Amino acid sequence: MLLALLAGAGAMIGAGRLSGHGVGLDEAALVVFPLALVAAFVVRGLTARYGHKTEARASGLVSVPALLGAVMSAAG
Repeated sequence: MLLALLAGAGAMIGAGRLSGHGVGLDEAALVVFPLALVAAFVVRGLTARYGHKTEARASGLVSVPALLGAVMSAAG
């Protein structure tokens, strides 16, 4: 969960700086936290169901919240 939150917040802050919108860590954490929580449960459930290894879980927990955080920052 912490990995998902950090990846999503980092991507949101990075996308915000690239797009010209200033996004602080506190704002990013508040927006990304629910998304990271849902993504963590979804990735865990999907990887457990289909028998994927820990590497697939870690990459899913980094890529899904990072993508969602970047989209949320660019859209806002």
